[in-house]
Amino acid sequence: MTEIQDYQNFPERIDIILENLMTLEEKLGSIRSLLIPIIQKEIDNGKTESELTLLTELLSVAFEVDEIKEEIKRNQSELKRYRKLTSNSDEDIDIEEIRLTPIIEVARLLGAEIDTRNKCKCLIHNEKTASMSFHTNLNIFNCFGCGAKGDVIKLVELVNKCTFLEAINFIKR
Repeated sequence: MTEIQDYQNFPERIDIILENLMTLEEKLGSIRSLLIPIIQKEIDNGKTESELTLLTELLSVAFEVDEIKEEIKRNQSELKRYRKLTSNSDEDIDIEEIRLTPIIEVARLLGAEIDTRNKCKCLIHNEKTASMSFHTNLNIFNCFGCGAKGDVIKLVELVNKCTFLEAINFIKR
């Protein structure tokens, strides 16, 4: 069995990895939003550094942040390995380049009417209000109506009801 065959179901796993990265990013934001008021409160109460009981809380947060960073590194490493394997295949597909294709442009090609807040009616399910949002900094989408989410390739797969390779070929055009 070749290494590429080991990754036969990897496109689905990429979606899980992206979902995990989004969750980890949300956790980091939550940690920051919880931590800042606590620190400010201690400072406002006139506590000195030696009096801060926050040290134990900071240590636990630091451990969580370290775990999150390690998880991100593992996910990035796995994605790089997959991209390297697929880019060396017979079809010479550059997954990295395809994933960097701006999701907004592809969504518009698929018929999305995106507003100034990067939202539109979902391209996957019928609805009356805009529930699909695009995160251009991460190049991903999320629909709060049907729960669909993923990268530019997953968007094409779901909208066009096609395979991973068909989605890649659509984006390459």
